[in-house]
Amino acid sequence: MDDPARELSGDDMRKLLRELAELLHARGLEGEVVLAGGAVVVMVLAARGGSRDIDAVFVKEAGAIRSAAREIAAGHGLPATWLNDHVKAYVADDAPTKELFVVPGLRVRMVTLEYLFYMKAWAGDPVDQRDMQAIANELGLESDQAYKIVRRYSSGTLTREIEILLESLFE
Repeated sequence: MDDPARELSGDDMRKLLRELAELLHARGLEGEVVLAGGAVVVMVLAARGGSRDIDAVFVKEAGAIRSAAREIAAGHGLPATWLNDHVKAYVADDAPTKELFVVPGLRVRMVTLEYLFYMKAWAGDPVDQRDMQAIANELGLESDQAYKIVRRYSSGTLTREIEILLESLFE
C-alpha cells in the first residue's frame, strides 16, 4: 500500500478501517463512520477494482478519526485523504444507513444502495455513472424505479442532465 497513486481494493479498505479501529480502541475510544461513495461500490458490490479513497461521514470521534487516519497514511505511504469526510455536505442527517461491520473501536455503517444511487445521480461524472449501473443491476432496478429513488431523496425538480442520465442507464 505504499504507492500513493494506487487504488485501494475492498480488502485494503477493510484492513485500513480495522487498523483505524485498533488505534481508536487503544485510546479508549469508539468511533463511528458512515461510508458514502465509491468505497461502498468497491467493498459491498465488488463492481470495480478499487478507489483512491474512502468517503465517509465521521459520526462519532471525528477528531480522533482524522488523527488516526493521518497516522495510518504516514505508516503506509498513503495520501492524507485516504479516509476523508468531504462527502458530509452531501449526506443528509437522516440518510438511510445499514450496518457494515463493528469491531472494537469502530462502528462502520454505509448509506443504503438506494441512497447512494441518488447521490451518484446528482454527482453524475463518468465513474458515478458506472457505479449507478452497478447499483441498478444489484437492486434489479427498472427505469421507473430509478426515477422514484432519485425523486424520493431530491429536494426539488430533477435537472434535465439527471433525467438524461437516468434514461441512458436503461436504454
